[in-house]
Amino acid sequence: MAQITINVQKTALAALLGAITGVTKVHEDRPAALQPRELPAFVLVPGPARYAQRARGDNSVTVTRRWYARLYVTESTKGREFEAERAVDPFLTRVVDQLAQYPVVILSGGTAFSLSLDGGGDRGIVAPMPYADKDYAGSQFEFDTVTEEYVTAIEEY
Repeated sequence: MAQITINVQKTALAALLGAITGVTKVHEDRPAALQPRELPAFVLVPGPARYAQRARGDNSVTVTRRWYARLYVTESTKGREFEAERAVDPFLTRVVDQLAQYPVVILSGGTAFSLSLDGGGDRGIVAPMPYADKDYAGSQFEFDTVTEEYVTAIEEY
């Protein structure tokens, strides 16, 4: 069975996040700067992983990876007082509603990985939320993906 790589997971997660009402762009890699025409925009960042080899014996490893979906909605210095923070409000519900619909993400070819909200959450409204020397209003969402990787035992050492 082929490994479900970070890039494959990132692409699938970007498609889920990009389907949220109001989201203009999902960056799978960190851009040098955020363009105003692309806001609201996510920057998707893979975080640390935990491994469990005893899940189904010695020939498999369960990988639970933390993901950070950083949402930048608008520059926090633009507009009237509290306007930038209010622009973040609807995303606090929309993001969790979208992700909760996909406890299993099925990829082309029939492979799949789990998306877990357990132990995840959001940071609420964050302003200022700096990126590349500019301040934005936004939030950070945290969740896990779970994959099972099958390994071939080495017979000779």
